[in-house]
Amino acid sequence: MKVLVTGAAGFAGSVVVPALVVAGFEVHATARHYAELAGVHRFVAADLANSPDRKSTRLNSSHGYISYA
Repeated sequence: MKVLVTGAAGFAGSVVVPALVVAGFEVHATARHYAELAGVHRFVAADLANSPDRKSTRLNSSHGYISYA
């Protein structure tokens, strides 16, 4: 299963991401600044709080979403 974790480089995200990787999830991560996170499939530096089009993102039922932003 694919999971997107926002705030992945923050306090909680930096604990959740490794746990998800160990559990076998395909982790995609975002944070305001680039971070080296072991096992992450894809990392995108992004500030989602200031995104002009936040509501356009859709996830289907086969994906998870965890937000720590």
